[in-house]
Amino acid sequence: MTWTTVKCRECGEAYEVQMYGKRRDREWRVQSWQGVCDECREQKRALALAEARNDATESGLPALEGSEKQVTWAMTIRHEKLEAVRALLESLEKAHVTGLAWDALCGTEAARWWIDNRFQTGQDLFDEALAGLTPQDGIAPPPETDAEATLCPDEPVTATVCEIRMVGTALELHFPEKRDAFRELARDHGYRWTGNCWTRTIGPRQGAPLHRMAEIGHRLLEAGFIIRVYDEETLSRAETGTYDDEITRWVDIDPGEDRFTLTWGRHDDYYREARRLPGSRWRKPVVTVPGDQFEEVQGFAEVQGFTVTPEALSYIEAMRAARLAARIAELGHHEAPEPGKPADRPDLVAEELGILTEFLDDGAEAMSEMRARVKESLAKGKKAEKDEDGDFIDRNLSREFGYALNLYMSDKGYAADAFSWPLNAETREYFDLWREFFGEYPEAALYVLKKGQK
Repeated sequence: MTWTTVKCRECGEAYEVQMYGKRRDREWRVQSWQGVCDECREQKRALALAEARNDATESGLPALEGSEKQVTWAMTIRHEKLEAVRALLESLEKAHVTGLAWDALCGTEAARWWIDNRFQTGQDLFDEALAGLTPQDGIAPPPETDAEATLCPDEPVTATVCEIRMVGTALELHFPEKRDAFRELARDHGYRWTGNCWTRTIGPRQGAPLHRMAEIGHRLLEAGFIIRVYDEETLSRAETGTYDDEITRWVDIDPGEDRFTLTWGRHDDYYREARRLPGSRWRKPVVTVPGDQFEEVQGFAEVQGFTVTPEALSYIEAMRAARLAARIAELGHHEAPEPGKPADRPDLVAEELGILTEFLDDGAEAMSEMRARVKESLAKGKKAEKDEDGDFIDRNLSREFGYALNLYMSDKGYAADAFSWPLNAETREYFDLWREFFGEYPEAALYVLKKGQK
């Protein structure tokens, strides 16, 4: 731990903070420092508190209960969370129940409750307020309107009524009776059981909540179930079947990987066609395609009836513009070389090896002559000597002797590969002469001798 000097992001003044870790890590943190000094932090807190107090006064929010420090802290938290909920409500259709949830949230007076929930999002707090509503809060409409909000098919399969509600972003089906037909219909339309009702989250891709409520209401009426919806337009659309079909086939873009994602409904099967796109991969539950295949993806979407999201469309336009801006290559001609093949190994002539020509006529004579020359050399104390690098000093003599030995063994009918020879009097004589002249056995001799001893 060490005290390190950094600069405030707001005012630019230098101040010290304690940092841990290695020196290079501390240097990197100093260069990328985004913190603020104590004075700027206090100024920001004061401004946020003043803004929260003004908003509470203008909105008529109740005073918070708790210690002075708790109230001061909770005031800014409440302001921040209610701003997030306000933004959420702007994207939702106005409903009686959403107003009740907003009132319940604004009416929370305990400062500690806001402090304890400071890490919750506005959506989380709003959903909690919705879940906490009871019939005593006026969540249900007056009983006299039930008959007007209820539709009954010609031949109902049960007297139990399914009440359809839109609670925040959740579309709920309240049906207390257990029926397999109802359960299958709900699941086919993307609903799941939460313990007290069937629910489904409605977002931008699912279309307007009004149409989704009308759709499920119409399907339930077709299946013989009684429905209740406290909205005259939704009820009328459910009865007449006038609603927009939900779009289930989408082309989107994953900006993190620069890959398109293809998704479709649970009753559709486009897997085989999607996997035919170049570079496609299956990443459950979607098929992804490389971004540079935008033309193929766009053609696939047009043929198969997929809808391209605005984000994916913008990506396609950007890729097309980049491709048009690329320079066209002007290729020159390069003559490719002929396919290679192994060259024939040239035969070494006797003159190149320094071997007497008459040795080539008869291997036996060559062997006899070389045996005599070897014995003569050995009697004079001469051997095939090597230099410091391990090479024979008299290369012609060593080549001449080796060639004569090989020629002799070839005449005897032995293969060129000495490793395959048997151990007998002829091969032992060959190996012994080699050792006498060269001072060591060849590798093949060591192998044959070891094999013959087994």
